[in-house]
Amino acid sequence: MSLVATAIAAWVVAVVVLTFVSPEGNAGAQLFGAVAFGAATALTLWPLLWFATRHQAGGLVVSGRRSALVGLVVSILVIMRAIDVVNTIVMVAIIAAAVVVELAFTLRR
Repeated sequence: MSLVATAIAAWVVAVVVLTFVSPEGNAGAQLFGAVAFGAATALTLWPLLWFATRHQAGGLVVSGRRSALVGLVVSILVIMRAIDVVNTIVMVAIIAAAVVVELAFTLRR
């Protein structure tokens, strides 16, 4: 239940940042908004992934790692969009790199 409460709190922070902080010409606000959105995404995904893998050994840690990786990818893509360097090939490369990292962690076991 605490994971869900943290996810709700993270979304409240993300909504406040997106509502009251202007990213126009402010790199700090853009970075803070991207981190808030990525953290809210990761904290929302964590209990959902844990629910799917709760019968496995270490399911909470694995789901936390995977959700953190998704949150990092979301933050990177939002930052790239904010500075206008987003490109389809680069987006696919970042997502593929995240998949390779997760495969490396999974195959290490």
